Amino acid sequence: MKLGLRARWGSLPPPAGLGGPWVAVRGSGDVCGVLALAPGATAGEGARVTRLSVSRWHRRRGVGRRLLAFAEARARAWAGGSGTPQARLVVPVAVAAWGAAGLLEGCGYQAQGGWGCMGYALVREFSKDL
Repeated sequence: MKLGLRARWGSLPPPAGLGGPWVAVRGSGDVCGVLALAPGATAGEGARVTRLSVSRWHRRRGVGRRLLAFAEARARAWAGGSGTPQARLVVPVAVAAWGAAGLLEGCGYQAQGGWGCMGYALVREFSKDL
């Protein structure tokens, strides 16, 4: 599996930039998943995953873990380039996405609240200090 940046969305970001969307592709050319990162809304938030998706045909094969590891490496490089002493990655997940929540908990992420509408929780946010 290799990760590449889709050319039509722009040029490659600098090595210390977040960039994206990144696309995970198998050797056969099948798109396995996609990942996009952005700076957090606040200074202490660090980097934020804006899109993390794995094709249903490629789930439970390590694609999600590899995408998360890649996101963590990009977040560390971005934090180092911006002079931040400690990197942090925040991943929002829909409440009904139990598989994604289990993946994040298995990778060391902890639920840190979330947001919703009209008293109903819609999204849980997981974060990890890198």
